[in-house]
Amino acid sequence: MADWTREFDEPIPVPKGRRLVTLRDAGDYVAKLPKAKHMTAEWQAAMLALMLVVDLNGPTMMARIGVLRALNRNVERVFNSDRKDKHWGNGSSSGTNELSPLIFDLAHPLSFYRVNELGRCGIPRCS
Repeated sequence: MADWTREFDEPIPVPKGRRLVTLRDAGDYVAKLPKAKHMTAEWQAAMLALMLVVDLNGPTMMARIGVLRALNRNVERVFNSDRKDKHWGNGSSSGTNELSPLIFDLAHPLSFYRVNELGRCGIPRCS
């Protein structure tokens, strides 16, 4: 049975300070859009997601994502290099994994991957 009263995990903020709290709020918002905007592919996908969530009792997150993508369809995402984590090449490590020689060197005495010492359980001398 269709349940349009289900709430989103988080309300969806829309222009003019409104918030879409339930699936019905989102459906009414899409239905009241001007026809030119309502007929865009993003809003059609959002409405389809809303109907599928309601009809199939799916997760409200899917409808939320559809509405948010339609709301932000003209927003251009710009890479901000100031926010980039600069953990590479900071001098704390040579950039290589210090354990890699141990793991991949089958002749190393501490390597657990030496075939001649492995028992059936994969641990040296367990069998």
